Amino acid sequence: LLIPRSGGSGLSRPVKTYVSVVDGNAKLFVDGKPVDLLGFYATSEVIEYIDKAARYGVTFCRVEVRWPVLDIVTKEFASKNRRLMTRVKELIREGRLREAVELLPDFEVPEDASELLDFSDLDKIMDYAARKGVYIILSFHYLSPPIWWVKNFPDQLQTNNTGGLCYMATFNSPALLKYGDQVVRAVVNRYKDHPALLGWGLDFGWTNEDNYPGANYYNSWGMYDYSPTAIKRFREWLREKYGSVEALREAWGNGTVTFENAVPPQPLPPPEGYRETVEFVNGPGDTRREWMDWMEFRLEEKTECMLHFARLIKELDPNHVLVQTPATPLLLGVSGAVFLAIDYYSYVESPVDVVYVNPGLKEDTARAIKLYGYPPFLKYFEQRGKAAFIKWEGRPGVDYDAHPELITTVAEMARKTGTGLAIWGGHVPMPGTGEEQPEFTDQQIELFIETFKALPEGGLNKSRIAILEDPRLCFFTYYGSRPYKLVEAAALWGIIHLAGLDADVIPVDEVRENPDAIYQYDALILDNLYRMDDWLVDMLVKYVEKGGGLFIVGRTGAYDWYGERKYHQ
Repeated sequence: LLIPRSGGSGLSRPVKTYVSVVDGNAKLFVDGKPVDLLGFYATSEVIEYIDKAARYGVTFCRVEVRWPVLDIVTKEFASKNRRLMTRVKELIREGRLREAVELLPDFEVPEDASELLDFSDLDKIMDYAARKGVYIILSFHYLSPPIWWVKNFPDQLQTNNTGGLCYMATFNSPALLKYGDQVVRAVVNRYKDHPALLGWGLDFGWTNEDNYPGANYYNSWGMYDYSPTAIKRFREWLREKYGSVEALREAWGNGTVTFENAVPPQPLPPPEGYRETVEFVNGPGDTRREWMDWMEFRLEEKTECMLHFARLIKELDPNHVLVQTPATPLLLGVSGAVFLAIDYYSYVESPVDVVYVNPGLKEDTARAIKLYGYPPFLKYFEQRGKAAFIKWEGRPGVDYDAHPELITTVAEMARKTGTGLAIWGGHVPMPGTGEEQPEFTDQQIELFIETFKALPEGGLNKSRIAILEDPRLCFFTYYGSRPYKLVEAAALWGIIHLAGLDADVIPVDEVRENPDAIYQYDALILDNLYRMDDWLVDMLVKYVEKGGGLFIVGRTGAYDWYGERKYHQ
């Protein structure tokens, strides 16, 4: 570790952290000195993991605190009404938050939510970390509001397509922006000059993964967000896009729709039987114009909300890095339309400095890394100046002592790629099964760290070819257990690596903003881009005319962007 520790005296002054590219690698710097992107993600045992960070000499420990945990009203109500709160939590786990809200008494709405925050416990954690000489990435989760907010603003909670509520605020809702801004400002202003602060976790999304809730992922079902607030904002979005009712009606093919009565469409009924499923998956998918508008609106709402809080934190504290799990390349599937964690280029343009993902460490994961070398997520962001690492989570049933090669494989990969790694604290239930994620033992932690530190730092080089990906294609194909044409690009990327070659990934959104980006490659791979608009087709024709090569796979160009004009492209 290159940053000097102050021994028993701990940390006594604030530091400035930032990311800069050195020899092609995006590096984390602390007060002008490069450091390894190596640390822990504490879950239930925060003090224990701060101690581990000090013992093993890693760079950071990430600590998450949720808004209700700091909120005085929520804490006092929970302590005085334990039986009721137990019932409320049960209803939330069962997807019955609306019933839980009805059980709650009325609460007064504050003018300034920051006045209700109790920082005493968090102060102790930050001060303890400073005494131990450990830097903290502090993640404040503002999307899960306190109990008085939930009771007073149920129409601003994310709502699924059957009317069920989720314990998460609607993106860009008035009450989220008002009170969320207040508490974020208070947290950042309180700790931005704390000597233990390394950076901020943006903590954005249902599971902090840039995502909507839904698809039975941690007590959320169906598709979101159909809340009254989201519907109101959707109508405003339609007015801005179409300008006139006539244009809206022509696009939707609906002679009665207006900007006052337009409602978000429901997903199409699932195909019945094998033949319908094959037709849906292999055809253009959902061709309703209102569905496309709804998907584009949902994506823009999520991205706008992410950028709002990222910019707010960075404006309040430009001297510390901002960390977040972004969308990632080549991860499309049938759940993509639900979560909409697809717009990874938006993070390139954002104030976020450091990015990471959260896979489970198991045999399949390690085998893929041995075969392919690295996940495309790391290369994409590193090449665009974002420091990247992978936070590894334990998985139930995996014997890491019997298979230490699982740990050494991922630790070696992190070092050879010039990226980093973090070790998860576990004790969190798995989605679906509810099994508890295991905690890595001290011996396993030592193996992670020793393997990482024993190797010289490598890097990732730009390739001469790239896969051109359009993540928005998940808008249209959301049924079928094996959506081959959505995931085939990832399989092809793997095949290319098995052949001893390499390929970058570049999204259509990035090319749309910077068309010259494709000319750094000798050839582009178009794998099942089954919908393409005229702009993209014309741009690729010009690329070929100037000497670029195209490797075309599957149903690329079969339809225009609206799922029409079959084979006219």
